[in-house]
Amino acid sequence: MDEDQKLCCMSIGFLLQKKDDSVVWRGPKKNAMIKQFLSDVCWGELDYLIIDTPPDEHLSVVEYLKDANPEGAILVTTPQAVALADVRKELNFCKKVNLPILGVIENMSGFICPHCEECTNLFSTGGGETMAHEFGVEFLGRVPIDPSLTLIVENQDPSPDNDLIKRYSASNLFKVLKIFVGTMSDRETIGNNGADDDLSLPKATVTKLITEMLPPDINCAKDTRDLLIDCCVEFIHLIASEANDICEKDAKKTIAAEHVIDALKHLGFENYLSEVQEVLKEHKKLQKDRDKKSSRLENSGMTEEELLRQQELLFAQSRLKYQAQQQN
Repeated sequence: MDEDQKLCCMSIGFLLQKKDDSVVWRGPKKNAMIKQFLSDVCWGELDYLIIDTPPDEHLSVVEYLKDANPEGAILVTTPQAVALADVRKELNFCKKVNLPILGVIENMSGFICPHCEECTNLFSTGGGETMAHEFGVEFLGRVPIDPSLTLIVENQDPSPDNDLIKRYSASNLFKVLKIFVGTMSDRETIGNNGADDDLSLPKATVTKLITEMLPPDINCAKDTRDLLIDCCVEFIHLIASEANDICEKDAKKTIAAEHVIDALKHLGFENYLSEVQEVLKEHKKLQKDRDKKSSRLENSGMTEEELLRQQELLFAQSRLKYQAQQQN
């Protein structure tokens, strides 16, 4: 999609004969298309897979992704009470299916004047933040309405000088969304040059781990679950800090598994050593198996051009199938 081919995108709009055609699919047809997008698109090596869904389309996605253990969901709302009522249902849905909530974003929160860059609240503001605090989830921030981004999207053309991704940085929203990206990236960082404050796992990751490990027949009150999660975060922080000290004494730059095992010994958790060493053994085996596997392109025995032609053929077949279904 972009010049460096680092960003990929797939949409049912790519399969339509005309961009103004509508798609009226329910039940099996809709679910089959979601499954095809997840399993049959040649995504290649991915750092992240981001799925944008309207409020009524998330159930099938969660069902097909359950074995992949998704990191979580980011919920987007506007400040008005009507929108907040729908997003409250989404928050409850995520909790019922044990899908971690990474945070809430309040969209259309104010209007940025294209002349003075002053932000005016055309609608109400703060509803998303209040709701996030109500449900005990992180509020990631507000995104205002920016006319300059609208102009960039509407005036794009195929010429290299008018590339949407290149011109996107001219939008005022570019600065806002960079903050969100930085916030989410910080969640993925366990440590940074030995700083103790950065040694804990992201809380969303711990929440997901705790939820997966709890027996299905045990129902915990929210306060109990939160306390358990906080205890686990502190335990991880304690072990990571001790392992980091051992790592520094060994004049190493990266904490190794052996440093974690030594940290458990120093802190008096010898009873856990056999289990941890068993997990480490299994991890090394899985890592060894992964290292043996070549990339999907190499496994296919096809050149990159041949793989692209095959993907174009699959798109053409899907388009024909879709058109035939529309006619029926």
